[in-house]
Amino acid sequence: MITKMEQKLERVRSGDPYVHRDRILVELGDRAGDMALRCSDAAGFLAQLDLSIAQEASVLGELTVQMDHLAEYQTACDAASVELQQTAQYADSLLHKGHKAAEASLADISTLVDDVMGLDEQLQGFLAVLESVSSISDQMSRIAAQTRTLGLNASIEAARGGEITKGFGVVADEVRRLAVDANESAARVSGQIQRLDMGARALIDNVKANVTVAERVGGDIGQLRATMTETAALVSQLRGRSADIGERTVSATQATQALRGALHQFARISNDNAALTGDANARVGELEDWANDILNTTAHSGVKTTASRYIDRAIAGSAEIMERIRAAISRGELTQADVFDADYQPIAGTEPVQYHNRFVDFADRHLRPMLDAQTARDSTIFGCCLVDRNGFLPTHISDRSQAQRFGHPEWNTEHARNRQFFLDNQTRRVMNREGDYFVCTYRQDLGQGHYRALRSILVPMIVGGRRWGLYELGYLT
Repeated sequence: MITKMEQKLERVRSGDPYVHRDRILVELGDRAGDMALRCSDAAGFLAQLDLSIAQEASVLGELTVQMDHLAEYQTACDAASVELQQTAQYADSLLHKGHKAAEASLADISTLVDDVMGLDEQLQGFLAVLESVSSISDQMSRIAAQTRTLGLNASIEAARGGEITKGFGVVADEVRRLAVDANESAARVSGQIQRLDMGARALIDNVKANVTVAERVGGDIGQLRATMTETAALVSQLRGRSADIGERTVSATQATQALRGALHQFARISNDNAALTGDANARVGELEDWANDILNTTAHSGVKTTASRYIDRAIAGSAEIMERIRAAISRGELTQADVFDADYQPIAGTEPVQYHNRFVDFADRHLRPMLDAQTARDSTIFGCCLVDRNGFLPTHISDRSQAQRFGHPEWNTEHARNRQFFLDNQTRRVMNREGDYFVCTYRQDLGQGHYRALRSILVPMIVGGRRWGLYELGYLT
């Protein structure tokens, strides 16, 4: 009996065109798969680049706004600089005028201080004169007392002489009266001198206090003169500095305007590049779709290709999963409504957000072990998973269904892909297409704009006569 292999070898030796056709189809399928994979990789790169450009454009937009604000602030600085120069010039002018007036006033004050200090010496001389007058008054009082005594004695002697000395007695009485009057006048002069002495001494005390103040004021005047000189120097420096600031402000304004123009031009170029990147991404996506269509067509040609063994395993794995679900529904473990539940409830504290529905727990317990076993059959199989019609993955293989780590969204996106939504372009294309299976390449979203290019077999899953979603087998060759 001749085997099929022997028949194929015989056809190759005889130049059978069908063998040549099969070889071309296999090669075409492989080439189409390679091209589709590279398109997926390029599309992923472009998508990442597009995201990066979009982020940069956003930052650039904010920077442009800040640059506009800076230009406004710089304009305000220009006005402030001009005003500062004007103020410095005006202050210099006022200080120059005020310095002259202050010098004149200080000179007058200095003269007044000198006069006050000289007044003390004059009052001391006046006090000395008062003391001299007081001494003379005392002498007059003593002379008046002696004269009164002498007059009294003369009156007594005149009385003894009788008629002969009667005229002398009258003179003695008059002398005694004059002595009394002189004594009273001397007493009044002495009292007045005492009052003058008290007033003069009080005035001297006040003058001394004023002299102390005048001495202090004299020192203050010296410091004030020094301060005014320093202030004049500072104002002069301020004027010079304000002129320097004005020059540098003009230069800064010119540089700011140039930078602003360059930044706006760069923003326009960035936006243009973003548009070009978007167009390139769309075109690569179309090329990826076209290559995947060729890949899928050659896979359905009946010729064994590189993808054939993965197709067989995906079809078998999908059948096992659907049978397990149908058996669970038959036994009442699960309802069809549970399988198609679209009430996705977000799980608090997850990042990226994970969701729960009535099918998740059953899928984790009963279907995940089957996905693990199917993945373990071949080292080139990257993983198997289920995707419902909305792109929701109720479960995944155990390696990608790990508990999330708080604060590590990138790690979670790679290792906790279950209970999330992933609907890439190729999965979306085949979700509602008719067919027993689909062969394609696609970009696996790893989060943060990162992708991984994979080959994939997608098998439609029918539950209770309804299209539930897809069974996916991803592989790397």
